[in-house]
Amino acid sequence: MDATDSTSTSQPIPQLKQKSSFRDLFVFTTWRDCWLLGAGLVGALLSGAFMTSMSILLGRIFAVITQFGSGRLTGAETAAQISSWCVLLAVVGGAGFFVNFAFMFSWVAFSELQARNIRNSIFRGLLEKDMQWFDTQQDGIASLLVRIQT
Repeated sequence: MDATDSTSTSQPIPQLKQKSSFRDLFVFTTWRDCWLLGAGLVGALLSGAFMTSMSILLGRIFAVITQFGSGRLTGAETAAQISSWCVLLAVVGGAGFFVNFAFMFSWVAFSELQARNIRNSIFRGLLEKDMQWFDTQQDGIASLLVRIQT
């Protein structure tokens, strides 16, 4: 007797679970949505650059304070240098606020577009199914109706 003849077709064949890959995150991305993805990536790079530049500016301010503490600068020179560094720090911080806003906005908008694409795809797939398919599912509408009626 052949091995294929001895198996029953009524028993479901277990499916192997596949590991998700990084590429699976972008399966539902369309070319129309790629500009938001690109804006999010650019925003992430700029946001990181602004954080780094603010750290460097704070280091420059503390270097001026250290020079004042060692006696190399007078109080007036220290105040002048710190005020110029603080103005630059405020400008970079303000620009960083807008860059971080654009960064978050683009990622949230991209994820909402992804969710919409997924919902539309699932809805179109369910519309293409025959009514009989819904009745044959172990979990779903038929089992829900039974639970609701009892």
